[in-house]
Amino acid sequence: MVSLTPTKYYPGGPFQSLLKSGEDEPAIQSFLLDQFTFNLQDVKSFYQADPKMNDCNDLANNFLVSNDKLVAIHAGFRFYSYTRNKNAAITESPTTKNNQASATDALSGLKPSQLPFNVANYMGLCATKMHAVKGIPQSTSKCAPLYFPYVASRQSRDPLSKLVGAHLYQKGGAENESEDYNNPVANNLHPVFLVFPPMGDVVLVRVDDMEKAEERDPIRGAYISIKGGKVIDQLNEACSFDTSYLCSSGDRKPKFQLTETGMFKRKQ
Repeated sequence: MVSLTPTKYYPGGPFQSLLKSGEDEPAIQSFLLDQFTFNLQDVKSFYQADPKMNDCNDLANNFLVSNDKLVAIHAGFRFYSYTRNKNAAITESPTTKNNQASATDALSGLKPSQLPFNVANYMGLCATKMHAVKGIPQSTSKCAPLYFPYVASRQSRDPLSKLVGAHLYQKGGAENESEDYNNPVANNLHPVFLVFPPMGDVVLVRVDDMEKAEERDPIRGAYISIKGGKVIDQLNEACSFDTSYLCSSGDRKPKFQLTETGMFKRKQ
């Protein structure tokens, strides 16, 4: 358990690192509103984690709360947003109920990781904690609630893991010196993957090849989209997804949009 101390909000509290790097409060307000629909003007206090508990705290140093939203700030620059589920049972209109049910089924009972998703943050926070056993990466709970990494194998029983394990990644544009990631599970490999909250009845999945050995060249990470129990499209770009399912590079310029058809559409 990590102790949190409430403090009266002032910009130099949670945003000291950003202010020192040349950002200003209006720019930070705009960023939070655009990325998380979080209104900084409603914040009267912020919460600071006890630095003595850093060994127990991988999530964030400072926390902002406004209505049903929480924004966690890690290392001064990394932002993660959470929305409280106000109702244990969600009532849906007849026009959305079937779509929601199919999207829930598509998750196969797996826990979704958080959006926005940043590849570098994920690798820095989580990938290093997935210690391999006999060369095989293992899932871990040490990076929850941000990330819930899973590993597809021949023992996988849920439909989504089977799709991830049997997909033809080289045929979809991934590159390495062999063809061992065309149906990686059939080649006795173990893709590591994250699932994200469904966009309607489309599920976005991040897949990484973490089995590095002298005799093989791993593929770079890829995104795949799943709809109706099938892989619809594959994206082989080093970009990160926001809550609008836009994939942007380091310059924050959107490069691809995940569409309701499951296709990744290049932004003009």
